[in-house]
Amino acid sequence: WSVSAAGGTPRQVTTLEREKDEASHAWPQLLPGGRALLFTVETGPGDDEQHIDVQFLGTGERRLLVRGGHHGIYVSGGHLVYLREGRLLAVPFDLAHLEAAATPPVVVAENIWDFGDQDAPMAVSDTGSLAYVPGNAFPQEDLVWVNRSGQEESVGAPPGTYTHPRLSPNGKELAVQTRTPVGVAVYDLSRGTLTPLTPQEGSAQRPVWTADGRRVTYRGTRRGYRNLFWKSADGSGEEERLTNGETYETPDSWSP
Repeated sequence: WSVSAAGGTPRQVTTLEREKDEASHAWPQLLPGGRALLFTVETGPGDDEQHIDVQFLGTGERRLLVRGGHHGIYVSGGHLVYLREGRLLAVPFDLAHLEAAATPPVVVAENIWDFGDQDAPMAVSDTGSLAYVPGNAFPQEDLVWVNRSGQEESVGAPPGTYTHPRLSPNGKELAVQTRTPVGVAVYDLSRGTLTPLTPQEGSAQRPVWTADGRRVTYRGTRRGYRNLFWKSADGSGEEERLTNGETYETPDSWSP
């Protein structure tokens, strides 16, 4: 959206193309000359679920510039820089024709703290100077037990990028959110196996066990909306949709 600096009625600038699974438009940059807008299009939080578009403000025409990147910034001198998997990449950008070169990107910097669709700790000045926060974008982490004295013991799962671990009601399995790809997996504590639970088409986050332990509930991005789904904890069958709204929905807990 845009609004006059002096105030007034906001005006919608871009429109989500739900038929293309678009969930959000974010991180806009008005390009020099004021005739076009650069922004990130998201169909989900995964790296392959984001791309960078440019839109002509006069006609509303949109063009895909970079697939598989986010937080695109035009740099004076003729380059488009963007983030992907914790790396800052750059491609030549023709400002006159609003086209990115179809060449492999150049790595400008690595190990940038990359929060995916949430935030990007970087900025480029008008003179082309880059400021960024370094950090391991995808640290290899261990899943551990912690006793009441604070002592840690490895669960035994292979190192990975895990978040939101949830223990099953019977204490035999662990549902986790994975980062690459963004999905939900189940770790069997006795067998020592980590099995992806959710499909690769679209992302899934925030696992929650049902009270009987038979299913895992999660948030899935499908057709541009983030709704609630569940699937059998043993991976059998297809996922089932629980909600079908246009809001941002995340499961928290089940009643007994």
